[in-house]
Amino acid sequence: MSWNSKIFGQSFTIGAGGYTSKLRHDFGRQVRSWAATSFWRLPFGSRWELSGEGYRGQAVGGLGGGIWQSVAFAGDPTVSTTVFRPLDAAGGWAQLKYRPHPKWELNGSLGMDDVFAKNLRFAPVVQTEYGAVLARNRASFGNVIFRPKSNLLFSAEYRKLWTWEQTGAANHADQINLAVGVAF
Repeated sequence: MSWNSKIFGQSFTIGAGGYTSKLRHDFGRQVRSWAATSFWRLPFGSRWELSGEGYRGQAVGGLGGGIWQSVAFAGDPTVSTTVFRPLDAAGGWAQLKYRPHPKWELNGSLGMDDVFAKNLRFAPVVQTEYGAVLARNRASFGNVIFRPKSNLLFSAEYRKLWTWEQTGAANHADQINLAVGVAF
């Protein structure tokens, strides 16, 4: 559900959504999955815009939440008697856009995806379906987009990523992207 309007001649949107389902796992195990979502696009004059999305949910790995993890197991997930629980998570991102000229666009963004710690402390040995248990992600990026023609664009981007496992220091990566795009 969303509400759309115009402010400063630009699109203004706010909205919310929801999702629920049952997820089935090996040995007839199942868990309830749900998510509450929000999104926004807020212009500030003709050159500035703040946009983003947020979510809060449980067992939403299949939708990309919880760092792609839906459940955690107290031991070996391939054993039918291993206790498991759904992972609660929250996350989102926000982006600030500046258009100094109709052909130029500058963007900066921050994002996070966080599995609640209480879900990762229910057993001495916790595993997920993918091995290492990931506790949270953080990301930031900045980019410049140039559109010399209405259907052609060039972009340069720098992105910094941090991922924390259940224990230990953050793993991090730096990424530089250069792109050319054609709209049709």
